Amino acid sequence: MVTYVETISFSTKHDYDYVDLESDLNTIVKKSGIKNGICVAFAPHATGIIAITELESRLKKDIQKLLDSIVPSRGWAHGGNGDAHLKSMILNPCKTVPVINNRIAIGTWQSIFFIEVDGGRSNRKLTIIIIGD
Repeated sequence: MVTYVETISFSTKHDYDYVDLESDLNTIVKKSGIKNGICVAFAPHATGIIAITELESRLKKDIQKLLDSIVPSRGWAHGGNGDAHLKSMILNPCKTVPVINNRIAIGTWQSIFFIEVDGGRSNRKLTIIIIGD
């Protein structure tokens, strides 16, 4: 069993910014030399989400509408961005996907991506852990 760890950095521009991670994850899996196993993507931020679904423009609007309906932006004791913290709790900042034949194994219509829910940030990071053989 081999473990490979890498951190990637990126910036976001605004609330509900979507960063597609598939290409970066596949590059890291290839660098790891691990053919079969798992890939864990973790965002060490209190206001970021990692999600898996189709990354399509209308669905992005639906994701925002859903999150805003569940967690409205106002009325929280934590001033300024309480809603962003709660949204991140609901959808969480970590996903695990299989690695098969040196690639992440997600469905045809699936994408794995980071969702920014707290304004533009110049220094977001993801910790990527590949475990397998």
